[in-house]
Amino acid sequence: MFMKWRPSWSCEGKHQLDHDLEDLRAALKSSYPSCVRKTIDGFGCPGNARMPLEDRRRSRNSDGGTDYHDQSFRTTSRQKNKLLLCDATEANVPPQQQFNISRIIKTEGTTSRDVNDVRMYTANGERKERNSSENLFLRRWVDMPRHLQFNPHIRTGYRPLMTVRQCIGSLFYIHNETVNIMTHGFAILYMLWTIPRWLPWHTQGILGAILSWCHLIGAVSPWIGSFIYHVFMNVNYDEAFYRSLLRLDMIGIWLCQSFGAIPMMAASVHCLPDNHWYCCIFIYCFLSIWGLLKAMHAKSPWERRLCFAPPFLMRMFIMTMRCFGIGGGSPKALTHIVLQDLIAVIGAIVGALRIPEKWMPGKLDFILNSHNLMHVLVVLAVCSMHTATIEDLTWMADQSTCNETNASSMINEEL
Repeated sequence: MFMKWRPSWSCEGKHQLDHDLEDLRAALKSSYPSCVRKTIDGFGCPGNARMPLEDRRRSRNSDGGTDYHDQSFRTTSRQKNKLLLCDATEANVPPQQQFNISRIIKTEGTTSRDVNDVRMYTANGERKERNSSENLFLRRWVDMPRHLQFNPHIRTGYRPLMTVRQCIGSLFYIHNETVNIMTHGFAILYMLWTIPRWLPWHTQGILGAILSWCHLIGAVSPWIGSFIYHVFMNVNYDEAFYRSLLRLDMIGIWLCQSFGAIPMMAASVHCLPDNHWYCCIFIYCFLSIWGLLKAMHAKSPWERRLCFAPPFLMRMFIMTMRCFGIGGGSPKALTHIVLQDLIAVIGAIVGALRIPEKWMPGKLDFILNSHNLMHVLVVLAVCSMHTATIEDLTWMADQSTCNETNASSMINEEL
């Protein structure tokens, strides 16, 4: 049986945490003296493996690090995962003994916390399952798998790979996804509370009911998809599962962009002839489906954003017509229609440019980074969409609205 200690810090000059090593040495020596003699006493620098501890503290190699050479301890300061091998059999460690040491190491230049643990291995090298609480500690950017390394300017606060239950448990402590999760969780509750009470479900017959359902789907789906994605993005499955979660998030955004905008599109062309009305709705639905198919195969965040450009441009065209009084729509909703897309575009730009954390790396890991700001702005954009949709559906319920719109359009033409 072998015992493996995998520390996450590097002993480099002033980063060498001697007091922690002494505590660890004392803890090991009290239980397994022969194990300590083989390992801890072997700490040293090149050519000085048996130097006294006071001299070892001052010794450094040319690259600013410290190399350790011993029969039982083989590593360099450049390795991310250092191994401390100890023959537990020679140390007379009982086979069933579970020996775990957890210490929180605060390294210089970061506020992240990590855990140094002693792991038990069987004789053939298979690792036993650990029951310690190590997985509850946060990680740094360099410690995460490649598919979870999004933003190098967010350096700490990452959750390690977890089980599904542990991912759910992460809702109850602070990490760098907490703001993203909470903003969307509150948005779900707000929309589900307000939409059923405020929408005119039965005042316009079948069309009003369909448009109301479209708005409900569009206003709730992005938060549900993004909430699930951010909670379970670090689940300990393979990268393919993560890609599935990402697609779920994209589908939620697509439902907001497509279904959520249909009431606005319908109101904006409400007073046009029927063939024009159906043509506009069909073109918008076609562009939305095309954008979804492209977004599902996009390889970068910029590609995914560009996939939503065609329906966005059509909304801008319809909004321009609406500003000149062509087609219809509630005058009270126009400001909110402008805000819903303007705020969303600002949020996308902030997220793509990774500001402000680009200017102060490691300082905004938990709050006020670009992804947090984007989430808040997107919630505000959907709230504007919600207000505009209520105004438009209320406006469409009045049968005399098109006559007023046509009259104002004629006045504009005369002017």
